[in-house]
Amino acid sequence: MSKILNEITTNSISLSECLQRLLVIANKTDNIDLANWCLKELNGYKSNDDLPYYRKCKSRHILYSGINGR
Repeated sequence: MSKILNEITTNSISLSECLQRLLVIANKTDNIDLANWCLKELNGYKSNDDLPYYRKCKSRHILYSGINGR
């Protein structure tokens, strides 16, 4: 595990490669939650999945009044 951390922090491997390696570790240790998370991060979340907080975008509601100040 420390090898993966070292490689990802030094940009020796991509994030997707790190997730793929982590998926292998999760499957070998029967960590179903971690394996599912890796798969969703690699392949994308479905519309009915609960998104993690870091995947939720908060935007401001902007209402155009039609007045441009001229």
